[in-house]
Amino acid sequence: MALAFAFTNGFHDTANVVATSISTGALPPQLAVLIAALLNFAGAFISISVAATVANDVVDAAVITPTIVFAGLIGAIAWNLITWWQGLPSSSSHALIGGVVGSAVAAVGFDAVLAEGLVGKVLIPAVVAPIVAFLVAGLGIVLGNQDYGLGVSATAIVLFVLVVLNRMAHVIKPVIYRRLIVLSQRTDLDALMQEVRRVLGEEELHVLDVSSGFDRRQEQGELVFYTSLKNEHQLPRLTERVMQLDGVDVARWKLINVPH
Repeated sequence: MALAFAFTNGFHDTANVVATSISTGALPPQLAVLIAALLNFAGAFISISVAATVANDVVDAAVITPTIVFAGLIGAIAWNLITWWQGLPSSSSHALIGGVVGSAVAAVGFDAVLAEGLVGKVLIPAVVAPIVAFLVAGLGIVLGNQDYGLGVSATAIVLFVLVVLNRMAHVIKPVIYRRLIVLSQRTDLDALMQEVRRVLGEEELHVLDVSSGFDRRQEQGELVFYTSLKNEHQLPRLTERVMQLDGVDVARWKLINVPH
């Protein structure tokens, strides 16, 4: 089912990507689709940040089951096919998020939804992105039509400024660390804390801070580790190692931003 979603994602989103290049005659259709395919394939090896957001920051990872994932994929595939058939530009990532959220709510209830992540990383960007793109594109056209007498294309100047701003954003953007949340029915949280620290240390991770607490009503303790983990590819192995510790019920990761 995941492969079926990937297929619909490919033919659906590729159309959105290459539409402008083809309609303006900048690229022939075959070349535009080939470039889009190659870059999408390469992008999968560069970053899995979007996948990490869907997995950890929108729905509580502790409640996710194969059935919920299956139902979410069915919903996303259905939406992709409907919008493709109607010729409507639509995001497959948002369709998948909506499918997973809907299936999780149906299975567990609204407690499964991480409202902060859903609003901050899905809803707000979905509204802000087209507005920012509209303003930047409009500014580029206005400035690009001006003659500054510099012997240089105004469009080239605009592109240069945007590239500089993009590099500045990379320099001043927050450093991404991860917060590990461990839930356990063990009462000796200090001992468990040391065991988790040992696992993280063996993976060459630095623990920036740690907090602990025990909920008497649910008879469950919570440990929160703020770590220097930046490599997302370590997540599955680390999660498996922590879950193998005696008495660990849940181990999940969340992104945190630490300004320079």
